[in-house]
Amino acid sequence: MCKKKMNFTNRVQTFTANTVFLCALSSILFAFASGCGGGDGQTPVSAPPVDSSTPMAMPPASDRPVDPAASSSETLSTPSTAPGTITLPDNFDPNNVPPADANGSTNGSKEGGLKMPPLGDQSFAPQREDSLKPASAYQFTSALLEADEVSLKAASWEEIKAQATKTGKVTVVDVWSLACEPCLKEFPGLVAIDRDMGDSVACFAVDSDYDGRKTKPAESYRPRVEAFLKSVNAKFPNFICTTPNEELFTELEIESIPAVLIFDAKGKLVRKFVDAGDDAGFTYHDNIVPFIKELLAKQ
Repeated sequence: MCKKKMNFTNRVQTFTANTVFLCALSSILFAFASGCGGGDGQTPVSAPPVDSSTPMAMPPASDRPVDPAASSSETLSTPSTAPGTITLPDNFDPNNVPPADANGSTNGSKEGGLKMPPLGDQSFAPQREDSLKPASAYQFTSALLEADEVSLKAASWEEIKAQATKTGKVTVVDVWSLACEPCLKEFPGLVAIDRDMGDSVACFAVDSDYDGRKTKPAESYRPRVEAFLKSVNAKFPNFICTTPNEELFTELEIESIPAVLIFDAKGKLVRKFVDAGDDAGFTYHDNIVPFIKELLAKQ
């Protein structure tokens, strides 16, 4: 009985000793493994799982690795400013910005439905083979710089009429506009009358572009009117009418232009040509000149 107890006790002691030895050995091995990791001896922490639904933030440009294989051309093509920005010159002065081009599509002003033809342009002048027509009666002169200074005054219709009826000659008054293509086509015919019949016939031209707007007074048309008159070498009295064109047309009892009024030597209105009705499409050569010659023959 005592022997069995001793055997049991010896087994317990042996098991305990073995257990203690194994625990000590495990501690030594664990410490050795931790010291050989090359780190700071702390227990490594495993990285959390990556959530694919969360966008990954890019590292700053300075921290990104440089690809040695990238070409120099790619480096040069990288813009120095953000896309969509404008790089202003170093000497840019915001207080000294030049105005927009006055001749551009964006001036916003409107003057009638037709544009004034280029100075010296003869492309739309009527061409006739009539040998009796003066050579330059229906053609614009292109010698703009050689033309004499034209006479151009701003006046009301009443003032213009007062002068036209006191010339002591047969007087032709042409009412025209920069926006009226037929007016521009026929105007050289008035120049031809002044040149060929000026001793017995007085010629007046009245521009009717002014429509009464305070924002665009009659004088604002002067540069273009003068340019056109110089292009045809109109040396007779020329006027910019300061009477608004609707009032002028009512006063003259006309519905459209071109319109040509003819006064006799006593100042009486004897004929009115208007581009409407029976006179539609009238010309200086076919209609006005024959009438003037007939009128002169009766005096």
